[in-house]
Amino acid sequence: MMHYKDRTWCPRRYSDRCHRSQGCYRVLTEEDRIAAEKWWGGPNFPICIYSEKPECFVSIPIHTTDGEE
Repeated sequence: MMHYKDRTWCPRRYSDRCHRSQGCYRVLTEEDRIAAEKWWGGPNFPICIYSEKPECFVSIPIHTTDGEE
């Protein structure tokens, strides 16, 4: 199956919570979506995204107001 840039992309549900997302080439940005639409010729472009967290995922610690994580 052909898909955009022949890569598996990391969707926002994972990249927004990943410590390593800054500068990661797998993060699907808005610019990537625009480029994919242009490449395909429309909004229904073929794309492969992770359905589960990738092995490289490192969770960003969530701090609560009471000091617990």
